[in-house]
Amino acid sequence: MQTQIINSPVEVQSRLSELGWEQIELVEVVYAMVAGRNGCTANDPVSAPGWMAWKEGVRRIREIGATKGWRRTEIDQVPWTIDVGSGVKFTVVNSNEAAGVKEQDPQNRNKRGAAAERAVQTNVDQLSLAFPDMLLDQGEAALPDRLLETVSWYLFVFCEGDTIRAELSCPVGIAGGFFTQFKERIFLSPNMFTPLGDDSLAPDAAEEFDILVERLPQT
Repeated sequence: MQTQIINSPVEVQSRLSELGWEQIELVEVVYAMVAGRNGCTANDPVSAPGWMAWKEGVRRIREIGATKGWRRTEIDQVPWTIDVGSGVKFTVVNSNEAAGVKEQDPQNRNKRGAAAERAVQTNVDQLSLAFPDMLLDQGEAALPDRLLETVSWYLFVFCEGDTIRAELSCPVGIAGGFFTQFKERIFLSPNMFTPLGDDSLAPDAAEEFDILVERLPQT
């Protein structure tokens, strides 16, 4: 499966819109992750920067998703925000330096387990269908099955010093707990990321939302 890379500004905005996003919204998620990482000090555990970045990213992507009427859910203990209507779900991941680099495929910094393997296999299965059937006419009774059949997208975020790069991508390959192949990679414009000392694009204080939570049993 050949990777489609989308990096021209017009195409990026168009494709993100198809997925229900504005680029500036994903930039807010990126900044939340950067703030979480940079909020750690030498007195924190060595794993704290990565965990805090991930935690803050999950929170912000869910908060923004809630304003669109999307749901937050957990599948195999992985936190997602899901657009049930279109059959796509989103989460965040700390990336190596290949995020936003055309010549390299990004990898998650930490090894993923069986849940990621199932998500990737579902992507392969769903994307191979010309017209994926999300069972939208079967109502709430079909919701758990639909959650398992949704296409998974990951916001890969790399932050090292003053360098920030990010992409929203759909993996279709995984080996040894690390993503290896992608159906589609959408690069966020590097021009969206100002130097870290400039907080002009920093996200506003998070609002509180009441959202229905769906938890599915591990398979």
